[in-house]
Amino acid sequence: MQDPEEFALSIGRQCVQAPTLDRMNLLFVQLDRDGNRVINVNDFYDQLNSPDPAAQLKVKALLDELGRNFDMNGDRSVTEAEFLEGFVRMALARPGPCSQGGTNAAALLQCQVAIDVEVNQLLSQLEAFIQR
Repeated sequence: MQDPEEFALSIGRQCVQAPTLDRMNLLFVQLDRDGNRVINVNDFYDQLNSPDPAAQLKVKALLDELGRNFDMNGDRSVTEAEFLEGFVRMALARPGPCSQGGTNAAALLQCQVAIDVEVNQLLSQLEAFIQR
């Protein structure tokens, strides 16, 4: 029998719609400044060495967030798969219509829409944080 958390992640990954995946991929590419398909400290070398302390703090906060929520294997880098999984895990942890009653089919449809909406909101929050 499949682990319930892995089952939820599997369904959650499938619930993220193509436009959301495209948006997520664009954000990943934006963060992956050296283009090696991995987000890590090297992508933020200039900001970490900036004479502006505010820029340094912002990047350190972003790296902490990435490490806490997206670095699934602890290697201090984030792959595209980990980026997706991080957003899905955070979306699944949020309260939403998936916890309400109804038929299984209706609940699954509600969950699919809700997870996609939650991932979009999380993307917006991270984009806003990056643009500050």
